[in-house]
Amino acid sequence: MIFHRFKIYWSLVLKHPLYFINAYIAAILTNYLLTLQPGFLKVFINEATKGSLKEHLLVITYFMIGALLLAFIFDTIQVSTSMLFKINIEKKLRLIHYRYAKNRSLKDISFPIQRGIFGLTEFCLLTSLDFLISITNIAIVLFFIFSSNPTIGAIVGFLVVTLLLATFPTIKKLGKISKEKEKIKTKCIAEYESSNISSYEKYLNDIQRKESKRFKHDTVLVFSSFLIFKLTPSFILFAYIFQKNNNYGELASLFLYFGLLYGPYKKMTSIIKQSTLFFTQAEIFKDDIEQAIKIDKILKKLPTGVVCIIDECFPSSNHNEQVSNSTKELKTFRSNNFEDISKSDFVLTQDLRLMTTPKYLLEKKSGSI
Repeated sequence: MIFHRFKIYWSLVLKHPLYFINAYIAAILTNYLLTLQPGFLKVFINEATKGSLKEHLLVITYFMIGALLLAFIFDTIQVSTSMLFKINIEKKLRLIHYRYAKNRSLKDISFPIQRGIFGLTEFCLLTSLDFLISITNIAIVLFFIFSSNPTIGAIVGFLVVTLLLATFPTIKKLGKISKEKEKIKTKCIAEYESSNISSYEKYLNDIQRKESKRFKHDTVLVFSSFLIFKLTPSFILFAYIFQKNNNYGELASLFLYFGLLYGPYKKMTSIIKQSTLFFTQAEIFKDDIEQAIKIDKILKKLPTGVVCIIDECFPSSNHNEQVSNSTKELKTFRSNNFEDISKSDFVLTQDLRLMTTPKYLLEKKSGSI
């Protein structure tokens, strides 16, 4: 059920495959070029301790600088493409919501318009493009660590996977807390009409308690990062001391690899946390926006015409001016009134079946609908 709902939002991402592919490739190339830096440093230190010529060391330095410049170029491409990608998805979501949202009152649409649709846009990107980039980047850095020292690479890989899986229950609780906070905030707004200070203060205290719970769960996430990126490098130092390993180039590169691993790992935990938060908040208006996305997908089959969306809550049309216009473009209105329906070209039933108006009226008359 959850995966089916995810697919509804991912369908918006798949409408822009070139943006997706371009941003993904640019991000992976950026991370790969940055991950080469510790390897270059390892070679530089090892060659310098052997007393290599200055010209030889300069060549290694030139390669390091060249890789960094290329990484900057690809990173710029990735950031700009992701921004355009996000803008297009958010615009599409807002247009769909405006055209097909069932709830039109200010009370119902204030949260979707102000924060909800922005959150869903972030959710679409986080669970598709950003998630794939982070997973790939973690795999790249772990591969380089494993290539440098298989034992340490295996241990670090196990820790990363274990802690990422362990954070899911905590992040799920954070999402639940966020949803509850939004509901309490809505009640706070309602209290402005009653001017009841005691009730308003009670809701503020509830928000404060939810925020305290959120802080406790956030502390767990911070500890997981501390365990991998602060304590583990210290243990590596002890291992090198007791093994009497004099490969200082490898030691320096491992520390840099940990620094590079921290970025995608932190990004991954942030993706899980933020996507859960946004998705949970969307529960407040999910039925309306998901229905609107489905309707938009179905009506894409029609280039022109007037479509009546059958809705029991709209016994008569509130869009009569649209019905009488020419059909050079696709127009929609909601109604359950036969007189309004007969003015349309197509009908979209409540179970999202698209049919011609004569066919619908015939089936309605015969009682098959």
